[in-house]
Amino acid sequence: MKDRRIKHGVYKLMKRLKRGELDGRSTPAKFLQEIRQLILDDLGGPSNLTNRQYILLDTILLPQLLFYRTMAEYAMTQGNKIIDEEGNLIGCLGHNFLAYGENIRRNLERLYQWGKNSDMDWRLKLAQAMQNIEGN
Repeated sequence: MKDRRIKHGVYKLMKRLKRGELDGRSTPAKFLQEIRQLILDDLGGPSNLTNRQYILLDTILLPQLLFYRTMAEYAMTQGNKIIDEEGNLIGCLGHNFLAYGENIRRNLERLYQWGKNSDMDWRLKLAQAMQNIEGN
């Protein structure tokens, strides 16, 4: 019987991240450094962040962004194979991928403190943040 598990490397990468084993010169580590700096700049620099925002950024949001990016990159390498024989998306683009996207959106809202009483519509702020992330 053929092994049908998808080998995208995301879970191994996340284990390395949790253990602090990412070399600062590696592509994932550079991605995290760049995104972190972009978000810090968006929020007015490190001195403007609360401890809560730092915890949210470093322990929750950055790993989620890395996971999401790695899954998306894997899917892009699959070409026309992202839909299986039964017409379903490949496993890595299923429930977990969509859930991570939604969690990232909610955590960006929390980090940027977008709420009902904000001075600008949160959708516009989210679009601006995503443009900054995609710009690199």
